[in-house]
Amino acid sequence: MWGANAVVEMHGTVASPTWTRLSATANINDTSITVEHAVVGWSVGDKIIVASTDYYQELTEEFTITAIGGGGHVITLDRGVKYLHWGKDYERAEVGLLSRKIVIQGDPSSDATLFGGGLFLRMGQVRLSGVEVARSGQQGVLGRYPVHLHLLGATSNVYVKDSSIHHNYQRCLTIHKSSNIVVQRNVAYRTFGHCYFLEDGGETKNIFDRNLGAVVLPMSPPLTPTDTQPTPFWITNPDNTYTNNAAVGGQFGFWYSLPPNPTGKSVDMTTVFPRFTPLGVFSDNVAHSATEAGLQVDDCIIGTNADGSENLQTELCGYSPIVAAPGVNITLKTRAYDAGITQVPATFSRLLAYKNRFRGAWLRGSLLVVTDSIFVDNAIGSNAPADRNLFVNCLYIGETDNIGTPGFTKWFNDLGRSRPRLWATNFPITGWQQYDASGPMFSINNTFVNFATNDVRRAGAIGALENGPNIFAGGSAVLKGSTLINSNEFAMMDNTANADGPKMVSIQDADGTVTGVLGGYIVSNATTQTYGLGCTPKPAWGSNPSFLLCPPFYESYIWLSLVNQDVAGSNFGNSLNDFYRVKVTPFGSPVGDDLTGGNPRYPKRDNYNANVIGRRGYAFSFNHPTPYHFVVSAHYVPAGEWVVVALAYPSTSFTLTRGYGETAMTPVSSLDQLSATTYHYDANGQWLYVMYYEEGQFSPDHFGMPSYGWGSGSIRIKAGCGASCTTAGRAVPSGLPPNLLGSTPDVFYTGLTTCTAGSSSSAISSTAKGLAYIRWNSSPSAFSLHYNIYHSVSNATKITVVDHTTGKLIYTLRSSGAPARGMFSLTRDAYATLFRSGLTIKIASQDHPNGEISGIIGCSQGGGCTPPSPTWEVDACTVPAGTVPVFNDTLGKWQSWSWNVPNTLFNYTGDVLCGSKSIRASTASWGSLAFHIGNCYAGSAAGCKSWETPYVPVGSLKYVEFYAKSNGQDGDAPLVLNVCLQSDVAADATCMPGGFVPPKYISNWAIVNTWTRVRIPISEFGLSSSNYLGLVRIYPANGAATVFYLDEIRLITENNEPMTPTLSASNAYKYDAVVCDGITSGGDGGSSGSAGPGTNPVYVPPANMSGAVAQHVGQLVMTLLVVMVLLA
Repeated sequence: MWGANAVVEMHGTVASPTWTRLSATANINDTSITVEHAVVGWSVGDKIIVASTDYYQELTEEFTITAIGGGGHVITLDRGVKYLHWGKDYERAEVGLLSRKIVIQGDPSSDATLFGGGLFLRMGQVRLSGVEVARSGQQGVLGRYPVHLHLLGATSNVYVKDSSIHHNYQRCLTIHKSSNIVVQRNVAYRTFGHCYFLEDGGETKNIFDRNLGAVVLPMSPPLTPTDTQPTPFWITNPDNTYTNNAAVGGQFGFWYSLPPNPTGKSVDMTTVFPRFTPLGVFSDNVAHSATEAGLQVDDCIIGTNADGSENLQTELCGYSPIVAAPGVNITLKTRAYDAGITQVPATFSRLLAYKNRFRGAWLRGSLLVVTDSIFVDNAIGSNAPADRNLFVNCLYIGETDNIGTPGFTKWFNDLGRSRPRLWATNFPITGWQQYDASGPMFSINNTFVNFATNDVRRAGAIGALENGPNIFAGGSAVLKGSTLINSNEFAMMDNTANADGPKMVSIQDADGTVTGVLGGYIVSNATTQTYGLGCTPKPAWGSNPSFLLCPPFYESYIWLSLVNQDVAGSNFGNSLNDFYRVKVTPFGSPVGDDLTGGNPRYPKRDNYNANVIGRRGYAFSFNHPTPYHFVVSAHYVPAGEWVVVALAYPSTSFTLTRGYGETAMTPVSSLDQLSATTYHYDANGQWLYVMYYEEGQFSPDHFGMPSYGWGSGSIRIKAGCGASCTTAGRAVPSGLPPNLLGSTPDVFYTGLTTCTAGSSSSAISSTAKGLAYIRWNSSPSAFSLHYNIYHSVSNATKITVVDHTTGKLIYTLRSSGAPARGMFSLTRDAYATLFRSGLTIKIASQDHPNGEISGIIGCSQGGGCTPPSPTWEVDACTVPAGTVPVFNDTLGKWQSWSWNVPNTLFNYTGDVLCGSKSIRASTASWGSLAFHIGNCYAGSAAGCKSWETPYVPVGSLKYVEFYAKSNGQDGDAPLVLNVCLQSDVAADATCMPGGFVPPKYISNWAIVNTWTRVRIPISEFGLSSSNYLGLVRIYPANGAATVFYLDEIRLITENNEPMTPTLSASNAYKYDAVVCDGITSGGDGGSSGSAGPGTNPVYVPPANMSGAVAQHVGQLVMTLLVVMVLLA
């Protein structure tokens, strides 16, 4: 049919249903079957199929109906059943009706030539129902398919319903550059190549509902390259609806193969981007008996070569749906974090995937969610590589009573049941699987049944990709809310390829529901990720490598990566048997780990990866000359975390740069001076030391879980020794200085338990528990607390840090999930409260919005934690002699020097520190308040007139000082300011090094919503003492539009001021009660001034931890842990 106004309608008798499922198992030799729905319109003599319920589509059988009884539920067959067809629980064979009253088919000779008839429908409208299409399609001829809806555009009232398309030669039903078509209740069976087919990627808004697609055969030669891997449902644009369909067999059941842009005749649709397009609907579909996966979102059409020619081969791809703000255009180069772009989840709901020979589901991309789905009898239940993908509320069943058809030894293992992997009887079966070099991946509220190890193969609820060349990054896989029934916790195939990946597995059990250890880790036995943690061997999890269960600890696992930039010039050799390329050893450890540098199946080995523990050091040594050119990077690192790397080099010259801008790094003379911007070479030990420090945080919260992505920068190392960087026999460094980056050994800790009514037994109805590790860090950029919190609260909504002596909110954590990992700036007042055990962590939930569990934070060290450093204690309104005022009640004529400060009030009376007015600053983007100190140079020949104000000589000044407060609420992030000074000889102002005022110059360490003094030495600005100061600028350091307050701005010529005393034990607060959900918790009613109950234990880290807190605390189920502060 061809024509804009043409209409084709064919309507035969419609059977109901067109396909159903068995309601009882059909055993071998049975001559009747019982089906779920009473059939109407099915007749004696009709042809039907009964689908395979085993791992192979070939076990689908065809029958002729000889009788129908049992009220339409019992169908008598023309012969006995040859294969077992399961008909209960989740695995029930589909039964499809092939016969229709209207038949379109080629002649019998078509089977020999594979050249049949078909319906080619272009333009106009098409409505088909109750039609049978057979012996159709012309194999190898483009566009000649059994049913081809071609270039219909945006249609309406076009459909193919209740029809059958079977025994064809090329495809089943093709939609090409057409939209809004309904394909419903059809039965498609036995064709070559893909069956239900979206051709180019420009097809959208089509509905596929309640269709059966079964048995698709490879096409040779293929019409398109992927026809050698046919699938019942081929999907090239996600903006379509797939509901209640069943896919039987094929390489994949449902295959989302998304090109960058549409191809073929849709190539002109240049504003369509299938890999970025939000998902339409995918729900309530069934996929079984596939060679690879029931659901595949990966292996996408390449689309176009560099020369513009079409390329229909596939490539690994990530599906990352996004939406653009009005006026923002998406291109192929758009990224999820570009301005005006929002990433949106793609949710695949209620999938049932069973008896697939490899995986139930495989999805590669970002923010992909599989929810309320069931995975049964697959070799592997699911895997979702790439970025922030989630399986939630799913059921995984390792093995059922459906053993398959006995007697077919090819498909049976030694235990008398069919097996998914023909060549690997011992292939482990697992449920939720972690992928290498990927993540974060999340498993939340999933149930695992019957993953039991036997004499033939291992099994585990959780698994990791077999023989992966890349490591399983620490922090990239998180489990929470798991239920295990008759299941081993973890299993992995032996590392027969000696690949690096299995040597570095790390999966966190956030709430302990898999391993029994809250916050515990499933790890392979690598020294880099186990040294000093006190891990427990788990022989049932694997033997090559062996696996351990490690306790939670304060620091994070970090994926540390060293990439050799000169593989060609490195003397590595090409032997595939020469596996050892690099040894990675934790500082102080007598042993290390041998890594191949990538995949040992390939000679090129340029990438050395290891899971390491943050805030430690790791030595990399080689059995060949150390490559002279390396890039060091790290991934899945929370903000503020760091790791030190030592590379063995002989004495030589070095050039090091940092970050994407390749900023030069500075050498320092000792290791304790090491920082993110410096490096140290130890000529005696012949080690080059660098520090990777994570400044940014990729993504704070997804699905209630924290997510950390690729690092914010890298370190490039070039050594002058070239190809002759020979080292041997170097002693591994013994440890790190204790005060790197201002860190201290101070670790605070609390157990989190259910809120109770004081000492009585009444409590919130909850079994949740948790623990929190908190570490103080005084880096140059911020005095901060770094937290690592584990908990088992369901539906957690908020984690807060509260001053329980006043009820003041200190901070609301960015993530409510577990683990919650990050950092926040801390005021001196808040630290003093922490030091006195006056802070509480409280976790709220949907059921208990005011708090479900909580704990008072105490010092975890027997020797006590470090008290706050002294600070100035002065009267803000008492102006010292010799002070040069810049702003106070009597001065305010400089405001015209400010810019981008709309609505700023220089005579604000609403919040005054001293006198009768202050400044309410309101800056627009990059707005700045400029305070002009003088307007003439007194030392000039002309001097200053009586009405002029002279510049101030720099040599007479010690400090620039002012008072500031933010406009935020309790718990908001602090205000960060920058200050600049301009002298009489400077064309531009000289600003703070680093672009912000560091906390050491802020009396309260951070600018929050209470007045605090900022006092900066004039020497910080690098001005010559012979210069004269004429201008002070103050503005938000990040250039954002902000409201804040200033008062008492002045220049100081002296520095003699008293200091506050250091806190002592007598300052400790008593343990007041903590209010959670209206019920008090955590108090003991101790006497005033006591440091809390003397019976509470003090946590002492293991001796070889180098400051890491890593011990599973068995007393988590006890009452709130309240730690006595012990002061030296």
